[in-house]
Amino acid sequence: MELARELALVGEGADPTLFANIGRHLDPDWIADALEAHGVATLRKRRLPVEQVVWLVLGIALFRGRSIQDVVAKLDLALPAPGRPTVTDGAITKARARLGAAPLQTLFERTAAVWSERATADHRWHGLTLFAVDGSSLAVADTPANREAFGGGANQHGAGAQPMLRLVALVALYPRLIAGLSVGRFGHGEATLAEAIWPLVPDDSLTILDKLYLHAAALYRLAEHGRARHWLLRARTNVKFRVVTALGVDDALVAMATSSVARRSEPALARTWTARAITYVRPNGQRGMLPPFAVDRDHRGRGEHEGCYDELKTDVLDHATPLRSGTPEGVLQEFWAVGLAYNLVRLEMAAAAVIARVEPRRISFVMALGMIRDEWLWSAIASPGAIPKRLRELRAHVARFVLPPRRERSYPRVVKRPYARYPVKRRPVVSEAPK
Repeated sequence: MELARELALVGEGADPTLFANIGRHLDPDWIADALEAHGVATLRKRRLPVEQVVWLVLGIALFRGRSIQDVVAKLDLALPAPGRPTVTDGAITKARARLGAAPLQTLFERTAAVWSERATADHRWHGLTLFAVDGSSLAVADTPANREAFGGGANQHGAGAQPMLRLVALVALYPRLIAGLSVGRFGHGEATLAEAIWPLVPDDSLTILDKLYLHAAALYRLAEHGRARHWLLRARTNVKFRVVTALGVDDALVAMATSSVARRSEPALARTWTARAITYVRPNGQRGMLPPFAVDRDHRGRGEHEGCYDELKTDVLDHATPLRSGTPEGVLQEFWAVGLAYNLVRLEMAAAAVIARVEPRRISFVMALGMIRDEWLWSAIASPGAIPKRLRELRAHVARFVLPPRRERSYPRVVKRPYARYPVKRRPVVSEAPK
């Protein structure tokens, strides 16, 4: 695979000039531009220059089960120094602090825009590229700084076990690349974070949303940022509308009242707004409504963004283990690296799909992720002459990555049995002694 070759070159970190040969996915000029834009380029010789620290953070994102010191050692990312075979933990911490989170964010945003545009160019539905916007949350390391910066959930028992951050992702449904991310405190609303996502939605696209976004202001902002942007979402059961024109059976152009709150936030909105409402019958006999765009029942993009979150949390983050950084800046640095690493895996899956002549969603994410992890470790110790042979072997066995065609769901989404209830571990309450 291409990434294996690129990471092999990175593994020979003793020579910084090798970064000029990192290959087609992650252009070294993008890394240099991101570092220069935020003024963190290396000015003097260090054992961990910022260029290598970028790859170190990517290694941290990919190798969740290994310590950071082990990642540096296994991937041979540090430059050699007489009498200093290892890099101290303090040096690694300072190197990450010098890099910061902003260059990783800039690098992610640039690569996500380019990669998603390329990936969706040949995969359109009725001339439209397919995207979805949805929110989720990630646990972070439980430190006082992280709790103060990100907050977390709470219930009648008190604060949650881990601080949490809130994120909203724009996912290119085919081939399931993350095209944009917005992140903030856990207490921030999903709709608020989505404001940063709307400008990233490309023209001539169909964006799938959930019921949360069924209000005029959000949909107006989505549409105003580009040309021919369509949206699709399920209507709430209590939505009220007036039929303007009947377009067919269970298909009509409807008008809905614009709330006063929406008009205050968007003065350009009229008192009513129109949408196309499609009514359908569920398998259980209940009726539902889909404004504003008709979609086939077997539409291939349905539910793809949920699979993206499952892969990100279950496979990349190792069953949603917390992000390991103890500082807010480190958490954000790691967060953007995780998004970048996920997209790199997805690009390799797309390349494997071309070789196997199947759709990218037929390639196993678990096997692709495992291959990239194994090859990066292997390439760090392999001789350069052995790498081409190894890559030929990988391509010859690409059929191992192909999944059988997806079956239609046979059973409803129900819980087989409730989880057992255990006593709640409460956080200790520390009070100051009276003075």
